[in-house]
Amino acid sequence: MPVRLAGGIFDAVLAGIPRCNRPGSRQGWRYLIFRTVIGPLILAPSPIIEKKRHKANHTQMAESPHTAQTNRAAMEIELLGHGLDWWNGALLFALVLAAVAAFAVVATTTGVIIVQKREARASAEKLATTELALEQLRKKVGPRRIEAAAFLKSLEGKPNAPVEIMFPKENGEAFQLAIQFRDLFRAAQWAVSEPIPVPPTDIPRLANQPSHMAAGGQPVGIAVVVRADSQQDFKQYSDQATATPANAISAAILGAFGGVSGMAAGPEVFQAPPQGTVRIVVGPKP
Repeated sequence: MPVRLAGGIFDAVLAGIPRCNRPGSRQGWRYLIFRTVIGPLILAPSPIIEKKRHKANHTQMAESPHTAQTNRAAMEIELLGHGLDWWNGALLFALVLAAVAAFAVVATTTGVIIVQKREARASAEKLATTELALEQLRKKVGPRRIEAAAFLKSLEGKPNAPVEIMFPKENGEAFQLAIQFRDLFRAAQWAVSEPIPVPPTDIPRLANQPSHMAAGGQPVGIAVVVRADSQQDFKQYSDQATATPANAISAAILGAFGGVSGMAAGPEVFQAPPQGTVRIVVGPKP
């Protein structure tokens, strides 16, 4: 390309120089000098440029078959335009992502398990609290019940005595509880009579009180009543550490209901039971 350009320039220059047939004229010498000296210098290629061009052409011709083969082999080996090194890097990156994902799965799974356990524990505690509240409500509004096993265990090995049970005639719940006492004393092999309603009293000061109070009971709850004809009898009943049938019954009722009252006096105070007999007066539910 440079040679062609120089040749064109040379032809233009020659065309612009007027020729002269006289060799000795000034225009004739200009034409002769330019054609014989300057022209060959312009048109003659540089030896260095020619050498480099020749070497490049030779190298391209010599390496072209091998380069083409190499390029074809590389294209056959590569996948999606990427070689082994690139895919190794991609694999490593994918493994890192997989490890991060696995850690995330383990962490989230652990979190789910922990939260589920906490929720289950909270639900169990809430359920237990609710059941306890329901049980307390049932005991408060429902009829009184005696835990048979605990009651019999409390009487086991204790001294016994004849037992009589009284209840207010007008109170059905007290009557049901009196029946429970009868059955449990029979199971404990104590001598117990059938529960009876509290009989009317002939003591004037007790006439205006609830009927069961004339038998030694309290306004509400359960009372254990014994006869005390002397100070010695009263003192013996008052000593809670003494192993007596009355103390054994009081302890069993206290364990069953959490409260019990007692009464010890003679017939001049209330309708006392027979000497040596322990009376249980079942009053209204507190």
